[in-house]
Amino acid sequence: MPDRHGVLQALRELPLDEQHKVLEELLSLKPLGAALEAWCDQDFSPCGSADRPRGRSWAVPLHWTGAVSEQNVTGCPWCRRPVAIAAQLAMDVPARDGNRYAYATLLYGPACHKYFLGALVLGEGLQRYGSGITALLMHTPDVPKRYLEALSAAGWLCREVEYLSKVAWALFKNWQTSRFIDVFTKLRVLEQEDFDKVLFLDLDLLVRDGGESLAKLFHLRPPAAMKRGPPIPSHGDPVPYGLIWGHPTRRQGDELPQHQQASGINAGVMLLQPSKSVLHEMMSEVHDYDHPQHYGTYMPEQEYISRFYGTFDLWTHVSCNFNFEIDKNERIPHDFTNAHEEVRNGGSVGHSGAVILHFSGCRVKPWDLLFDDCDALRTTSAEGILQLYQEVCKEGPKDRLRGYKDEGRIWDAMLEWLGQFRDVSQRLVKQQIDVMQLLEQVILQTRVQSSPRGSTPMEG
Repeated sequence: MPDRHGVLQALRELPLDEQHKVLEELLSLKPLGAALEAWCDQDFSPCGSADRPRGRSWAVPLHWTGAVSEQNVTGCPWCRRPVAIAAQLAMDVPARDGNRYAYATLLYGPACHKYFLGALVLGEGLQRYGSGITALLMHTPDVPKRYLEALSAAGWLCREVEYLSKVAWALFKNWQTSRFIDVFTKLRVLEQEDFDKVLFLDLDLLVRDGGESLAKLFHLRPPAAMKRGPPIPSHGDPVPYGLIWGHPTRRQGDELPQHQQASGINAGVMLLQPSKSVLHEMMSEVHDYDHPQHYGTYMPEQEYISRFYGTFDLWTHVSCNFNFEIDKNERIPHDFTNAHEEVRNGGSVGHSGAVILHFSGCRVKPWDLLFDDCDALRTTSAEGILQLYQEVCKEGPKDRLRGYKDEGRIWDAMLEWLGQFRDVSQRLVKQQIDVMQLLEQVILQTRVQSSPRGSTPMEG
């Protein structure tokens, strides 16, 4: 009879799938039990919030194959819901191939005027630096048709989607005033199954020549996005769920309960694999007010997506070079990392290495440069854009960036966005489209239609 070493050597010589079968049979002879233990990155709990449960759940036999029985079920220490513990031998993370790629974004609402400008500039960057890959603009039915005509001329493939509405209020903080009330509509990107991988991009982005190809992100395994805050994985590395949940400073700094995540991904740039079945599962959850995973945040769709894919899949990290928030060091310092500092060190000479600049802060939206303090357009013609660009460059930021220490660097980024807007507006003039004239007319029409008397004939 072979000794233990001989048996192990024989096992190693078997094909990998046969090794797994032998191990499963061995473990079925002597079942292993397993228990669940609540985890948190820190022991800190704010006043009035319970600490994580210290005890483990009752150990139950691991479930291998076949139907789950009551004997395999234990309770989650956090929410006390029943869970079955399934056993699986460690395997390599499966690749997700396919070469039908698309960039995608979302424009919604009849008063999407400023985000229409963002879509023009985002499309211009993709035309320049997107390697010829399809640029898909999802839009809700109420987006002004004249905006869609201009965006199609700028290079977007426009596709109508329905709002993803009636999302549980439990996911929002201050849902009555939240500017993200319809933001879950971006999940409609998962319906676009005519593509194998879709790189979803927010509208407040500037795609630029940062020395690397944006299209290289399609070679990553989805889901992929930038993990927020330290510690930062290397670009393309898997992100353990513990890193989605934990953060070295934010939990105590923001007094977050242990049952809420302190980190996550940034949803401004996400590589996803479309799947209507995954979308259906998400929709059933976000429509359920009493779902145990819900809690209110100021970035509801971002945190929900972080947790969903972090639980049922494995995030891939995207370097901040592909999602550089220009004011993060001052607005969200707990998420500012050494990787961000390498880009910021480029200073006013131009964010060296950044392929995408992200204007995520409310005070740094570059389209505001086209409006005066009363929110009126500073020019109403594409020809006037050329002069306005020169005027804005000369006048400087004035009070727009008051309080920012990095005012010069941030201002340069805003001017870079304005330069691309100038270019796309002049390109559309050659197609008989005056973007500023169009914008003025649609804004006026929207205001009339939203007026209490806007739908009734004028009295003579």
